[in-house]
Amino acid sequence: MKRIIFVLLLPLMLKAQLAFFPLSADYSVFQMNDSLAYVEFYTSFFQSNLTYQDVDDTLRASFEISISVNYNGKEVNSATHKFTNTLLDSSEITRYNQFSDIFKMALPFRRYNVKITLTDLISKNNGEFLLDINVPGPQDGFYLSDLELASAIQKSASDTKFTKNNLEVIPHPRRTYDILQPMLYYYVELNNLSHEAGALNTFDVSFSVTTEEGDTIKTGPVRSKNVAAHTQAEIGAFNAMSLPVGMYYLNIHAKDNATAGTSNSRKKFYVYKPQKKTDSDLNNLPDIDPVYNTMTFDELQNEFNMARYLASNEEENIFSQMDSSAALGKFLTSFWRSRDQQNKTAFGQFRRNYLDLANLATQQYSTSMTPGWKTDRGRILLMYGRPSEIERFANTIDTKPYVIWTYYDLEGGADFIFADRTGFGQFELIHSSYHKELNNPQWYDLISNRTSTNNGFR
Repeated sequence: MKRIIFVLLLPLMLKAQLAFFPLSADYSVFQMNDSLAYVEFYTSFFQSNLTYQDVDDTLRASFEISISVNYNGKEVNSATHKFTNTLLDSSEITRYNQFSDIFKMALPFRRYNVKITLTDLISKNNGEFLLDINVPGPQDGFYLSDLELASAIQKSASDTKFTKNNLEVIPHPRRTYDILQPMLYYYVELNNLSHEAGALNTFDVSFSVTTEEGDTIKTGPVRSKNVAAHTQAEIGAFNAMSLPVGMYYLNIHAKDNATAGTSNSRKKFYVYKPQKKTDSDLNNLPDIDPVYNTMTFDELQNEFNMARYLASNEEENIFSQMDSSAALGKFLTSFWRSRDQQNKTAFGQFRRNYLDLANLATQQYSTSMTPGWKTDRGRILLMYGRPSEIERFANTIDTKPYVIWTYYDLEGGADFIFADRTGFGQFELIHSSYHKELNNPQWYDLISNRTSTNNGFR
């Protein structure tokens, strides 16, 4: 079992407390060869803790992150990364924005003591994180690597420092999930899979969430996949805010169906939620959100039109009776406030998030005839949020252009397939595996330039 120590070095002088710089760190071990393991060390900290100084009409922060790996009291590996962050003005300093970094090392199989140090080169404030890590040797049969918890995972066409197996995996060493980071993403590698040329072997993989006492409180579906190589990456995600506040373990379970070999990997994480507002707090909120005071009647109507995907029949009926800006402003305030209460977000937060998505849809999916939020992709974006993964397929001799959106948190992984069947850039939803949406198992026929026109919708 690894031991993680968070260190704050405090001399007796009270003034020395100012030198502490909060730092998060974690690590994962992956298979490399018979004598070395590939080890990644992850760090993160909040931008607002940096000190910026005026330089040539800009604001500039400078800092460095160092790592020292020790075995039996002797340093066996080390590295230092130096950074400069330049901003135009202080409005770009975001309180909850995190800077992340990664160190990659090839290490022999043994136990190490690791010290990671962060130093603000302007204020001289610093923080340290100590890790006692175990780097085990490879196993003979099928086995899983360590789990990496992430704040985002997406396919990557270019190489960044966070890219592996054509995926950009942004680490989340803080391992705390909250309203600012509700989605828990994970990355794990399956090693020594049964892979033979011409053979169609498969593996099964699923996840579960357990408490410290071992009680299972969340499970994901078992997904069967084809084996493409001896070592294969597996990713997934779910909304951690569906869990109560507390400490949990994410467990990945996998089985190589050719050999019946099984393996498990797990990692600890935390869920934090702000305290719910009391009734007295809610009663003190204004009847009309001040944001509506300067909006015209048409602008208020347009806002509700964009939000219609969320509205109940009763809310539609109430809206149809609104005949003044004041009445409509009061109705919209109540409409959004109920969503804040349902989703446990701060007053006005759900509205801001939703309208941000509506603006994104307008910018990216609008056509000459249809605003983006009215398109199929706009509707799905507004109803289910940003997709976990997007795959784009260009026009070919065989198929029309189409895209696949995947939501890891919908029914254990739901796909939405949009196609430009007319050639005018209007991508229509032609199939989804999500039970509330259009389902067409023969969707490929709709985009094929070589098959019949059997629609197969149900």
